[in-house]
Amino acid sequence: MSIYNKLDLTGWKPRQLTSQEVRFATWIAFFAWVFAVYDFILFGTLLPEIGRHFGWGEVEQAEIATWVAVGTAVVALAIGPIVDRLGRRKGIILTVAGSALCSALTAIGGAWGKSPLILIRSLGGLGYAEETVNATYLTELYGASEDPRLTKRRGFIYSLVQGGWPVGALIAAGLTALLLPIIGWQGCFIFAAIPAIVIAIMARKLKESPQFQIHERISQLRKSGAVTEAQNVAVTYGVDYDEHSKAGLKAAFRGPARRATLVIGAALLLNWAAIQVFSVLGTSVIVSVHHISFENSLIILVLS
Repeated sequence: MSIYNKLDLTGWKPRQLTSQEVRFATWIAFFAWVFAVYDFILFGTLLPEIGRHFGWGEVEQAEIATWVAVGTAVVALAIGPIVDRLGRRKGIILTVAGSALCSALTAIGGAWGKSPLILIRSLGGLGYAEETVNATYLTELYGASEDPRLTKRRGFIYSLVQGGWPVGALIAAGLTALLLPIIGWQGCFIFAAIPAIVIAIMARKLKESPQFQIHERISQLRKSGAVTEAQNVAVTYGVDYDEHSKAGLKAAFRGPARRATLVIGAALLLNWAAIQVFSVLGTSVIVSVHHISFENSLIILVLS
């Protein structure tokens, strides 16, 4: 019997997800990441067109992109503690809905000025953080699953879900090439919000992971003063009660977690530098540096 099917001393146990529910969650995670990336990439792709529309030069566009990157990082960093409080299911709904809102507001934000546009695009950090919410949620679901058909293939399934990045980037470049002459850059952003809204609505059917249910149970008991009961739940499900009370951003830099945090963080930082230049700001580089038309730059992005 799985540890997540045990009863604690009060007779409580987390709700175990069925194999069908885990598969549904996997598909939602994939499409949530695809359309979060779609919005994230779309801004960089259309930045030359936005700049041309408002008369912003290359230097101004670069400044906007820089400040948007800073705002995105701040928002993405803040999502972790929020998801730890709200749960993985609500975290996915929040990040995908945030991507939809960011897309829709971008269509009108430029008319308000550069600063409002930067603030709006900083909400794209919600979409970027969707990847980490996905990874946490799926890791917990597959870790608690008793279906061997799912657990033995979870590495392959994770790779498929993370493949939502190139799929989202491809959609952003491809649909922009098709829709831009018809509906303009504002219409492209409004169109991008529609599938994200649909996924956010569908995500309401997701079930919370057993691990978070345990986390929530311990937190509720501790807050109500039932410390002994909270400790019993922790012991039953193999949770370090003392570490649980210290959970948060600081925990990533304590003990054995510190090395992993620094190494993986540095690797992601170096990798993201290249991604930002080409995948996110590819059209800006191709148009400004190589003097290729915006339409042809979209074709290059699609092919790449």
